[in-house]
Amino acid sequence: MEPMFPLPPKAKPPPAGLSQARDLGTQTREFHAWTMRKLEVLSAYLRMYRRVAGGGTYLDAFAGSGHATIKGQRTEGSALRAAESGAFRDLFLIEMDPSTHLQLGQAISKLDDAHRAKIHLQPPGDCNMVIRRLLQEEAIDRDRPCFALLDPDSTELDWSTVEQLAR
Repeated sequence: MEPMFPLPPKAKPPPAGLSQARDLGTQTREFHAWTMRKLEVLSAYLRMYRRVAGGGTYLDAFAGSGHATIKGQRTEGSALRAAESGAFRDLFLIEMDPSTHLQLGQAISKLDDAHRAKIHLQPPGDCNMVIRRLLQEEAIDRDRPCFALLDPDSTELDWSTVEQLAR
């Protein structure tokens, strides 16, 4: 008897420099041309956000290394763009991968004192657990706007985490 839902073929190992997502179905840290466009849209949005709702909290659940290289062009990632936008009182950056976290810390260290002082780089960990902890500790000011960038590579983000943030 043939199974109703056959299992997908075993995932191939990722190319050098890429890690594999928990579900083993997709690879992470791969940047494409649309990533550049997405970052440009984010920058434009942050300029408007600063005018309308500035002074709140920025939360980046998959902050990355601080930079992305797309078609040979190195650019600042979402976390650094948010830090330099001047739109936020506090920035909470989460990155699970220890080596990527280290790179992010190095990128943050190169920012000026005013921008760096607002950043709360969380210890490496699963964003679902870190966000729950931040909410329980009331680290995120509930009286101010919160911009949460939840841009996972695969299935790393639990829906319950999105619901908790929304509340």
